[in-house]
Amino acid sequence: MNCFRPLLLILIFSFLPVQDEFVIFQAEDTGVKTGNNQYEISLPFKILDGYYIQAEKGVPENIIPTQVTFQKNKLYEITGYEILPLEEKSIFLDTIEHKVWSNDFRIRVLIKVNDKSRSLTKQLTGEVVYQACNNKQCFYPRNLNFEIDFI
Repeated sequence: MNCFRPLLLILIFSFLPVQDEFVIFQAEDTGVKTGNNQYEISLPFKILDGYYIQAEKGVPENIIPTQVTFQKNKLYEITGYEILPLEEKSIFLDTIEHKVWSNDFRIRVLIKVNDKSRSLTKQLTGEVVYQACNNKQCFYPRNLNFEIDFI
């Protein structure tokens, strides 16, 4: 009888739905503009069809707004960034309004490179924290790491 307990647990957990990522970093479409020790990097992200992610501002209490963080790097300084959603709208879940983004969004990062590291390959590493929803429910928050090289 004791041997059936682990089998039962395996069976139960194998039928629970797995929640994947709802946002994809499209590294191959990254844009880089340069000029004097300055870089403007455009990081593209795709929100999967049928899902939304919470906006950066104006979200309900107990909901995680979309946030981005960057790892520090001694070769450059991040002087600014902004998240540029393609489409922002409101959806209602249980009569609660949610400001959400759908389709695509970009993160525009402004970087000032140190003089000594001008010709070196540099790496921009960061993380997007988001909470996705569909028309019926919101899912647990996700962390999406990204990394690109630039010269």
